[in-house]
Amino acid sequence: MNRIIFSPEDSDSAARFLAECSRLAGDGHDVSARIAGTGTGDPVQDESGLGKMAPDGIEAVISYENLSGVVEISPSDMLVRAKGGTPVSAVAVTAEESMLWFPHYDDFIGREMNVASLLMEAPVLPVSETHGGLREYILSVELVTGGGEKVRFGSRSIKDVAGYEVIGMLLGGGGRYGMITEVTLRLIPGRGVRERRQGEPGRAVENEQLERLAAKIQKVFDPAGILRW
Repeated sequence: MNRIIFSPEDSDSAARFLAECSRLAGDGHDVSARIAGTGTGDPVQDESGLGKMAPDGIEAVISYENLSGVVEISPSDMLVRAKGGTPVSAVAVTAEESMLWFPHYDDFIGREMNVASLLMEAPVLPVSETHGGLREYILSVELVTGGGEKVRFGSRSIKDVAGYEVIGMLLGGGGRYGMITEVTLRLIPGRGVRERRQGEPGRAVENEQLERLAAKIQKVFDPAGILRW
Protein backbone atom coordinates (compact mmCIF):
# COMPACT_ATOMS: atom_id res chain seq x y z
CA MET A 1 0.00 0.00 0.00
CA ASN A 2 1.34 3.43 -1.01
CA ARG A 3 0.74 6.04 1.70
CA ILE A 4 1.04 9.56 0.33
CA ILE A 5 0.33 13.15 1.33
CA PHE A 6 -0.89 15.75 -1.16
CA SER A 7 -1.09 19.47 -0.34
CA PRO A 8 -2.93 21.31 -3.16
CA GLU A 9 -2.26 25.01 -3.64
CA ASP A 10 -5.65 25.73 -5.18
CA SER A 11 -8.99 24.13 -5.95
CA ASP A 12 -7.96 23.21 -9.50
CA SER A 13 -5.07 21.04 -8.34
CA ALA A 14 -7.30 19.45 -5.69
CA ALA A 15 -9.89 18.70 -8.36
CA ARG A 16 -7.37 17.05 -10.68
CA PHE A 17 -5.98 14.91 -7.87
CA LEU A 18 -9.36 13.71 -6.63
CA ALA A 19 -10.57 13.10 -10.17
CA GLU A 20 -7.60 10.81 -10.80
CA CYS A 21 -8.13 9.00 -7.50
CA SER A 22 -11.79 8.49 -8.39
CA ARG A 23 -10.90 7.24 -11.88
CA LEU A 24 -8.42 4.70 -10.52
CA ALA A 25 -10.91 3.50 -7.92
CA GLY A 26 -13.50 3.14 -10.67
CA ASP A 27 -11.04 0.93 -12.54
CA GLY A 28 -10.99 -1.43 -9.59
CA HIS A 29 -7.91 -0.26 -7.69
CA ASP A 30 -7.83 0.09 -3.90
CA VAL A 31 -7.71 3.87 -3.57
CA SER A 32 -8.88 6.05 -0.66
CA ALA A 33 -8.47 9.70 0.26
CA ARG A 34 -8.85 11.35 3.65
CA ILE A 35 -9.52 15.10 3.68
CA ALA A 36 -7.50 17.05 6.26
CA GLY A 37 -6.49 13.79 7.83
CA THR A 38 -3.40 12.95 9.80
CA GLY A 39 -0.83 10.32 9.09
CA THR A 40 2.55 9.69 7.59
CA GLY A 41 3.40 9.22 3.95
CA ASP A 42 5.50 10.35 1.04
CA PRO A 43 4.62 13.83 -0.27
CA VAL A 44 3.55 14.03 -3.90
CA GLN A 45 3.42 17.15 -6.07
CA ASP A 46 0.46 16.21 -8.26
CA GLU A 47 -1.59 13.33 -9.60
CA SER A 48 0.82 12.31 -12.36
CA GLY A 49 2.35 9.33 -10.56
CA LEU A 50 -0.83 7.81 -9.14
CA GLY A 51 -1.33 5.43 -12.04
CA LYS A 52 1.94 3.63 -11.31
CA MET A 53 1.09 3.35 -7.60
CA ALA A 54 -2.48 2.13 -8.10
CA PRO A 55 -1.77 -1.61 -8.54
CA ASP A 56 -0.33 -1.71 -5.00
CA GLY A 57 -3.11 0.46 -3.56
CA ILE A 58 -3.14 4.11 -2.46
CA GLU A 59 -4.00 5.73 0.86
CA ALA A 60 -3.89 9.48 0.34
CA VAL A 61 -4.08 12.24 2.92
CA ILE A 62 -5.07 15.57 1.39
CA SER A 63 -3.64 18.38 3.48
CA TYR A 64 -4.70 22.03 3.81
CA GLU A 65 -1.11 23.11 4.44
CA ASN A 66 -0.74 25.07 1.18
CA LEU A 67 -4.36 26.14 0.79
CA SER A 68 -4.51 29.09 3.15
CA GLY A 69 -5.13 32.81 3.08
CA VAL A 70 -7.85 35.46 3.22
CA VAL A 71 -9.05 36.12 -0.33
CA GLU A 72 -11.28 39.12 0.35
CA ILE A 73 -12.55 41.28 3.20
CA SER A 74 -15.52 43.53 2.40
CA PRO A 75 -16.54 45.97 5.15
CA SER A 76 -19.42 47.26 3.04
CA ASP A 77 -20.88 43.78 2.49
CA MET A 78 -19.71 42.64 5.93
CA LEU A 79 -18.17 39.41 4.70
CA VAL A 80 -14.85 37.64 4.39
CA ARG A 81 -13.74 35.04 1.84
CA ALA A 82 -11.04 32.63 2.94
CA LYS A 83 -9.37 29.51 1.58
CA GLY A 84 -10.18 26.31 3.44
CA GLY A 85 -6.85 26.03 5.26
CA THR A 86 -6.98 29.57 6.67
CA PRO A 87 -6.83 29.54 10.50
CA VAL A 88 -10.03 30.83 12.08
CA SER A 89 -7.83 33.14 14.15
CA ALA A 90 -6.53 34.78 10.94
CA VAL A 91 -10.10 35.35 9.78
CA ALA A 92 -10.95 36.92 13.14
CA VAL A 93 -7.94 39.24 13.06
CA THR A 94 -8.72 40.35 9.50
CA ALA A 95 -12.31 41.06 10.52
CA GLU A 96 -11.22 43.04 13.58
CA GLU A 97 -8.97 45.23 11.44
CA SER A 98 -12.13 46.31 9.60
CA MET A 99 -14.08 46.75 12.86
CA LEU A 100 -16.04 43.58 12.19
CA TRP A 101 -16.53 40.38 14.16
CA PHE A 102 -16.92 36.67 13.42
CA PRO A 103 -18.74 35.50 16.57
CA HIS A 104 -17.86 31.82 16.24
CA TYR A 105 -14.22 32.48 16.89
CA ASP A 106 -12.59 32.08 20.28
CA ASP A 107 -8.94 31.73 21.29
CA PHE A 108 -9.13 27.97 21.83
CA ILE A 109 -10.52 27.10 18.42
CA GLY A 110 -8.58 29.82 16.64
CA ARG A 111 -5.27 28.18 17.52
CA GLU A 112 -6.31 24.68 16.58
CA MET A 113 -8.74 24.86 13.66
CA ASN A 114 -8.89 26.16 10.11
CA VAL A 115 -12.00 27.39 8.33
CA ALA A 116 -12.70 24.10 6.55
CA SER A 117 -12.30 22.08 9.74
CA LEU A 118 -14.64 24.48 11.54
CA LEU A 119 -17.35 23.57 9.04
CA MET A 120 -16.49 19.87 8.89
CA GLU A 121 -16.58 19.50 12.69
CA ALA A 122 -19.22 22.19 13.40
CA PRO A 123 -18.55 22.51 17.15
CA VAL A 124 -21.36 23.96 19.23
CA LEU A 125 -20.24 27.21 20.83
CA PRO A 126 -21.96 29.12 23.66
CA VAL A 127 -22.11 32.17 21.38
CA SER A 128 -24.77 30.36 19.33
CA GLU A 129 -27.29 31.11 22.06
CA THR A 130 -26.81 34.86 21.75
CA HIS A 131 -25.71 35.42 18.15
CA GLY A 132 -27.11 32.48 16.22
CA GLY A 133 -25.70 29.18 15.01
CA LEU A 134 -22.72 28.70 12.71
CA ARG A 135 -24.95 28.06 9.68
CA GLU A 136 -26.27 31.63 9.87
CA TYR A 137 -22.76 32.95 9.16
CA ILE A 138 -21.94 30.81 6.12
CA LEU A 139 -22.84 32.58 2.89
CA SER A 140 -21.16 30.27 0.39
CA VAL A 141 -18.89 27.26 0.16
CA GLU A 142 -16.66 26.04 -2.66
CA LEU A 143 -16.22 22.26 -2.58
CA VAL A 144 -14.19 19.79 -4.61
CA THR A 145 -16.15 16.54 -4.62
CA GLY A 146 -14.70 13.06 -4.40
CA GLY A 147 -15.22 12.79 -8.14
CA GLY A 148 -13.04 15.85 -8.76
CA GLU A 149 -15.80 18.33 -9.60
CA LYS A 150 -15.69 21.92 -8.33
CA VAL A 151 -19.06 23.10 -7.04
CA ARG A 152 -20.19 26.22 -5.19
CA PHE A 153 -23.21 26.59 -2.95
CA GLY A 154 -24.72 29.82 -1.65
CA SER A 155 -24.06 33.45 -2.50
CA ARG A 156 -22.46 36.63 -1.21
CA SER A 157 -25.75 37.86 0.17
CA ILE A 158 -28.18 36.19 2.56
CA LYS A 159 -31.15 37.36 0.49
CA ASP A 160 -29.67 35.64 -2.57
CA VAL A 161 -29.10 32.28 -0.85
CA ALA A 162 -31.81 30.00 -2.15
CA GLY A 163 -32.35 26.46 -3.35
CA TYR A 164 -31.34 23.17 -1.87
CA GLU A 165 -29.80 23.38 1.61
CA VAL A 166 -26.54 21.60 0.91
CA ILE A 167 -24.43 23.86 3.11
CA GLY A 168 -26.36 22.69 6.15
CA MET A 169 -25.54 19.10 5.23
CA LEU A 170 -21.82 19.94 5.01
CA LEU A 171 -21.74 21.12 8.61
CA GLY A 172 -20.43 18.36 10.82
CA GLY A 173 -20.02 16.03 7.85
CA GLY A 174 -16.28 15.64 8.14
CA GLY A 175 -14.72 15.04 4.73
CA ARG A 176 -17.44 12.70 3.48
CA TYR A 177 -18.53 15.04 0.66
CA GLY A 178 -15.17 16.34 -0.52
CA MET A 179 -12.63 19.07 0.17
CA ILE A 180 -13.88 22.50 1.24
CA THR A 181 -11.55 24.85 -0.64
CA GLU A 182 -13.12 28.26 0.05
CA VAL A 183 -15.72 29.71 2.42
CA THR A 184 -17.50 33.07 2.47
CA LEU A 185 -18.48 34.07 6.01
CA ARG A 186 -20.91 36.74 7.14
CA LEU A 187 -19.53 39.19 9.68
CA ILE A 188 -21.26 41.53 12.11
CA PRO A 189 -20.19 44.87 13.58
CA GLY A 190 -17.40 44.37 16.09
CA ARG A 191 -17.55 45.07 19.78
CA GLY A 192 -14.88 46.08 22.22
CA VAL A 193 -15.16 43.27 24.71
CA ARG A 194 -15.79 39.64 23.82
CA GLU A 195 -16.35 36.60 25.93
CA ARG A 196 -14.02 33.84 24.81
CA ARG A 197 -15.24 30.47 25.90
CA GLN A 198 -14.27 26.99 24.95
CA GLY A 199 -16.71 25.30 22.58
CA GLU A 200 -18.59 22.15 23.30
CA PRO A 201 -18.22 19.14 21.01
CA GLY A 202 -20.71 18.94 18.16
CA ARG A 203 -23.66 16.59 18.49
CA ALA A 204 -24.13 13.72 16.06
CA VAL A 205 -27.05 13.90 13.66
CA GLU A 206 -29.69 11.50 14.95
CA ASN A 207 -32.47 12.02 12.48
CA GLU A 208 -32.67 8.95 10.24
CA GLN A 209 -34.18 10.90 7.36
CA LEU A 210 -31.26 13.33 7.36
CA GLU A 211 -28.81 10.43 7.47
CA ARG A 212 -30.42 8.86 4.41
CA LEU A 213 -30.31 12.19 2.62
CA ALA A 214 -26.65 12.62 3.58
CA ALA A 215 -25.85 9.19 2.17
CA LYS A 216 -27.53 10.08 -1.13
CA ILE A 217 -25.59 13.34 -1.40
CA GLN A 218 -22.36 11.54 -0.56
CA LYS A 219 -23.00 9.05 -3.36
CA VAL A 220 -23.42 11.90 -5.85
CA PHE A 221 -20.32 13.76 -4.65
CA ASP A 222 -18.15 10.66 -4.26
CA PRO A 223 -19.33 8.13 -6.86
CA ALA A 224 -16.25 5.92 -6.55
CA GLY A 225 -16.41 5.88 -2.75
CA ILE A 226 -12.82 7.04 -2.20
CA LEU A 227 -13.40 9.50 0.64
CA ARG A 228 -12.76 8.53 4.27
CA TRP A 229 -13.57 10.65 7.32
